[in-house]
Amino acid sequence: MSMEEFSLGDRVVVITGGAGRLGRRFAQTVLRHGGRVCLLDPGFAASERISDRELRMAVDITNSEQVKSASEEIRRSMGPVYGLINNACLQPEGFFRSMEEYSLETWRKVMAVNVDGLFICSQVFGREMADNGEGSIIHISSIYGVSGPDFSLYKDLSFNTPPSYAASKAAVLGLTRYMATYWGHRGVRVNAITPGGVQDGQPEIFVNRYSKRTPLGRMAKTNEMDGAAIFLLSDASSYVTGHNLAVDGGWSVW
Repeated sequence: MSMEEFSLGDRVVVITGGAGRLGRRFAQTVLRHGGRVCLLDPGFAASERISDRELRMAVDITNSEQVKSASEEIRRSMGPVYGLINNACLQPEGFFRSMEEYSLETWRKVMAVNVDGLFICSQVFGREMADNGEGSIIHISSIYGVSGPDFSLYKDLSFNTPPSYAASKAAVLGLTRYMATYWGHRGVRVNAITPGGVQDGQPEIFVNRYSKRTPLGRMAKTNEMDGAAIFLLSDASSYVTGHNLAVDGGWSVW
């Protein structure tokens, strides 16, 4: 296998949740490997062309009309979309409440972004990819879409893993398998990345607890999802679809 197989060769990749930590990392990875990026996020003040290789668009992915309009603009200004990373994830007010106190309003807000938004973006951009006969879709899941949470990690801390997060990330994996079989014969590959916990300013006690629970003995570094993303986007994974690539330090093997 040559390094050329990891090149995106000027292909256009759409990334949802583009203003967030992982979204920005994925964008940098795509650009480094020769691709072009369009970042979608309602947090952007306005749509803006950063360069001839990067476009940022203020888009609510739970609104199908906004996503359709964005796809038309991307096609006009950048060309056909080859890749999609469904990375957006929401933590609204009340996100960390206990199971007994969890409000249906918070549940629905999380599901609207984590599941509905993923479905809408896949529907819109996946249709275009299928019509073009090629494409790669990556869904970002979580270890808590695969395994039940270890609540001892969160003892006496102000955060936890709530039911809406676990349910939505499990749904992501179900949709990955569905879309892989649905679009496979039309040249569209659909895979998932399941990240483990990324060290990003959490309390030391949590980092220590999490690290002891993980076979590699540490949390992930911020750049350690990059390789998985470029592998699944590029021709290096041309015969890979319906797969869940766990980048979790071995967490899910226990």
